[in-house]
Amino acid sequence: QRMLTRDRTGKTGMMEQHLAQQVYVHGRFLFKVAYNILRNTAAAEDACQQAFLKAWEHQDELRSRDALRAWLTQTVIRECLSVCRRRRTEGRALERRSQAAPAWETEDTGRGEQREKVLAGVAELAEPVRTVVVLRLLEGMSGNQVKEILQCSATDVSRRLHEGMEILRQKLRSFQETAGEP
Repeated sequence: QRMLTRDRTGKTGMMEQHLAQQVYVHGRFLFKVAYNILRNTAAAEDACQQAFLKAWEHQDELRSRDALRAWLTQTVIRECLSVCRRRRTEGRALERRSQAAPAWETEDTGRGEQREKVLAGVAELAEPVRTVVVLRLLEGMSGNQVKEILQCSATDVSRRLHEGMEILRQKLRSFQETAGEP
Protein backbone atom coordinates (compact mmCIF):
# COMPACT_ATOMS: atom_id res chain seq x y z
CA GLN A 1 0.00 0.00 0.00
CA ARG A 2 1.00 3.56 -0.65
CA MET A 3 1.87 5.71 2.33
CA LEU A 4 0.47 9.19 2.63
CA THR A 5 3.09 11.88 2.27
CA ARG A 6 3.20 15.05 4.31
CA ASP A 7 3.91 18.43 2.80
CA ARG A 8 5.61 21.33 4.57
CA THR A 9 2.34 22.36 6.24
CA GLY A 10 1.87 18.88 7.69
CA LYS A 11 -1.14 18.01 5.49
CA THR A 12 -1.30 14.45 4.28
CA GLY A 13 -1.07 13.73 0.58
CA MET A 14 -4.82 13.57 0.06
CA MET A 15 -4.50 15.60 -3.14
CA GLU A 16 -1.99 13.02 -4.40
CA GLN A 17 -4.58 10.30 -3.91
CA HIS A 18 -7.28 12.47 -5.46
CA LEU A 19 -5.12 13.17 -8.53
CA ALA A 20 -4.39 9.46 -8.94
CA GLN A 21 -8.11 8.79 -8.73
CA GLN A 22 -8.82 11.52 -11.32
CA VAL A 23 -6.40 9.89 -13.75
CA TYR A 24 -8.40 6.69 -13.42
CA VAL A 25 -11.86 8.32 -13.47
CA HIS A 26 -11.40 11.05 -16.10
CA GLY A 27 -8.39 9.88 -18.08
CA ARG A 28 -10.45 8.30 -20.87
CA PHE A 29 -12.70 11.37 -21.21
CA LEU A 30 -9.72 13.72 -21.33
CA PHE A 31 -7.99 11.50 -23.88
CA LYS A 32 -11.11 11.52 -26.09
CA VAL A 33 -11.26 15.32 -25.94
CA ALA A 34 -7.57 15.59 -26.80
CA TYR A 35 -7.78 13.00 -29.56
CA ASN A 36 -10.79 14.65 -31.16
CA ILE A 37 -8.93 17.96 -31.28
CA LEU A 38 -5.53 16.63 -32.36
CA ARG A 39 -6.53 13.50 -34.33
CA ASN A 40 -3.28 11.86 -33.21
CA THR A 41 -3.06 9.21 -30.49
CA ALA A 42 0.47 9.99 -29.31
CA ALA A 43 -0.14 13.75 -29.25
CA ALA A 44 -3.42 13.26 -27.34
CA GLU A 45 -1.68 11.06 -24.76
CA ASP A 46 1.06 13.68 -24.37
CA ALA A 47 -1.50 16.46 -23.87
CA CYS A 48 -3.25 14.45 -21.14
CA GLN A 49 0.03 13.60 -19.43
CA GLN A 50 1.02 17.26 -19.47
CA ALA A 51 -2.31 18.23 -17.91
CA PHE A 52 -1.91 15.72 -15.08
CA LEU A 53 1.69 16.78 -14.57
CA LYS A 54 0.59 20.42 -14.30
CA ALA A 55 -2.12 19.42 -11.84
CA TRP A 56 0.50 17.66 -9.76
CA GLU A 57 2.84 20.67 -9.91
CA HIS A 58 0.05 23.09 -8.97
CA GLN A 59 -1.81 20.92 -6.48
CA ASP A 60 -1.28 23.43 -3.68
CA GLU A 61 -2.90 26.15 -5.80
CA LEU A 62 -6.00 24.20 -6.75
CA ARG A 63 -8.86 25.54 -4.69
CA SER A 64 -11.29 22.68 -4.87
CA ARG A 65 -10.99 19.01 -5.56
CA ASP A 66 -14.47 19.21 -7.10
CA ALA A 67 -13.31 21.74 -9.70
CA LEU A 68 -10.39 19.56 -10.72
CA ARG A 69 -12.17 17.93 -13.71
CA ALA A 70 -12.97 21.31 -15.26
CA TRP A 71 -9.43 22.52 -14.58
CA LEU A 72 -7.98 19.36 -16.15
CA THR A 73 -10.25 19.69 -19.17
CA GLN A 74 -9.22 23.32 -19.68
CA THR A 75 -5.57 22.35 -19.33
CA VAL A 76 -5.90 19.50 -21.84
CA ILE A 77 -7.56 21.86 -24.32
CA ARG A 78 -4.83 24.47 -23.84
CA GLU A 79 -2.19 21.78 -24.39
CA CYS A 80 -3.97 20.65 -27.55
CA LEU A 81 -4.20 24.17 -28.91
CA SER A 82 -0.52 24.64 -28.19
CA VAL A 83 0.24 21.54 -30.24
CA CYS A 84 -1.97 22.83 -33.05
CA ARG A 85 -0.16 26.15 -33.12
CA ARG A 86 3.16 24.35 -33.48
CA ARG A 87 1.92 22.33 -36.43
CA ARG A 88 2.54 23.91 -39.80
CA THR A 89 0.04 21.67 -41.51
CA GLU A 90 -2.70 19.32 -40.42
CA GLY A 91 -2.29 17.17 -43.49
CA ARG A 92 -0.11 14.71 -41.61
CA ALA A 93 -2.72 14.25 -38.87
CA LEU A 94 -5.51 13.85 -41.41
CA GLU A 95 -3.46 11.27 -43.28
CA ARG A 96 -2.84 9.25 -40.11
CA ARG A 97 -6.56 9.32 -39.28
CA SER A 98 -7.60 7.97 -42.67
CA GLN A 99 -5.03 5.16 -42.43
CA ALA A 100 -6.31 4.16 -38.97
CA ALA A 101 -9.97 3.78 -40.05
CA PRO A 102 -11.32 0.30 -39.22
CA ALA A 103 -12.44 -1.73 -42.25
CA TRP A 104 -16.07 -1.88 -41.06
CA GLU A 105 -16.31 1.93 -41.25
CA THR A 106 -15.45 2.00 -44.94
CA GLU A 107 -17.52 -1.02 -46.02
CA ASP A 108 -20.97 0.35 -45.11
CA THR A 109 -22.14 1.62 -48.54
CA GLY A 110 -20.29 4.90 -48.31
CA ARG A 111 -21.19 5.76 -44.71
CA GLY A 112 -17.65 5.13 -43.58
CA GLU A 113 -16.40 7.32 -46.39
CA GLN A 114 -18.96 9.97 -45.52
CA ARG A 115 -17.93 9.80 -41.86
CA GLU A 116 -14.29 10.22 -42.91
CA LYS A 117 -15.24 13.30 -44.94
CA VAL A 118 -17.01 14.81 -41.95
CA LEU A 119 -14.06 14.04 -39.64
CA ALA A 120 -11.70 15.45 -42.27
CA GLY A 121 -13.87 18.56 -42.35
CA VAL A 122 -13.68 18.84 -38.57
CA ALA A 123 -9.88 18.53 -38.74
CA GLU A 124 -9.76 21.40 -41.26
CA LEU A 125 -11.75 23.82 -39.09
CA ALA A 126 -9.93 26.70 -37.45
CA GLU A 127 -8.76 25.87 -33.91
CA PRO A 128 -11.41 27.77 -31.89
CA VAL A 129 -14.25 26.54 -34.11
CA ARG A 130 -12.95 22.94 -34.16
CA THR A 131 -12.65 22.88 -30.37
CA VAL A 132 -16.30 23.93 -29.92
CA VAL A 133 -17.52 21.46 -32.55
CA VAL A 134 -15.56 18.61 -30.95
CA LEU A 135 -16.79 19.37 -27.44
CA ARG A 136 -20.43 20.00 -28.40
CA LEU A 137 -20.99 17.37 -31.09
CA LEU A 138 -18.42 14.63 -30.64
CA GLU A 139 -18.25 14.76 -26.85
CA GLY A 140 -21.89 15.76 -26.26
CA MET A 141 -21.15 18.58 -23.85
CA SER A 142 -23.69 21.31 -23.22
CA GLY A 143 -23.12 24.86 -24.38
CA ASN A 144 -22.69 25.96 -20.76
CA GLN A 145 -20.04 23.29 -20.15
CA VAL A 146 -18.14 24.37 -23.26
CA LYS A 147 -18.44 28.02 -22.22
CA GLU A 148 -16.97 27.26 -18.80
CA ILE A 149 -14.16 25.11 -20.16
CA LEU A 150 -13.11 27.58 -22.85
CA GLN A 151 -13.81 30.59 -20.62
CA CYS A 152 -15.69 32.43 -23.32
CA SER A 153 -19.22 33.76 -23.73
CA ALA A 154 -22.24 31.70 -24.71
CA THR A 155 -22.47 33.88 -27.83
CA ASP A 156 -18.93 32.86 -28.83
CA VAL A 157 -19.77 29.19 -28.33
CA SER A 158 -22.93 29.51 -30.44
CA ARG A 159 -21.17 31.51 -33.15
CA ARG A 160 -18.29 29.02 -33.40
CA LEU A 161 -20.66 26.05 -33.46
CA HIS A 162 -22.79 27.67 -36.17
CA GLU A 163 -19.71 28.52 -38.24
CA GLY A 164 -18.38 24.96 -37.92
CA MET A 165 -21.73 23.41 -38.82
CA GLU A 166 -22.05 25.58 -41.94
CA ILE A 167 -18.59 24.55 -43.12
CA LEU A 168 -19.34 20.88 -42.43
CA ARG A 169 -22.70 21.11 -44.28
CA GLN A 170 -20.94 22.55 -47.33
CA LYS A 171 -18.33 19.79 -47.25
CA LEU A 172 -21.02 17.12 -46.92
CA ARG A 173 -23.03 18.64 -49.83
CA SER A 174 -19.88 18.67 -51.92
CA PHE A 175 -19.21 15.03 -51.04
CA GLN A 176 -22.77 14.02 -51.93
CA GLU A 177 -22.61 15.85 -55.26
CA THR A 178 -19.36 14.14 -56.23
CA ALA A 179 -20.78 10.76 -55.14
CA GLY A 180 -23.83 11.32 -57.37
CA GLU A 181 -26.36 11.43 -54.53
CA PRO A 182 -29.43 13.76 -54.72
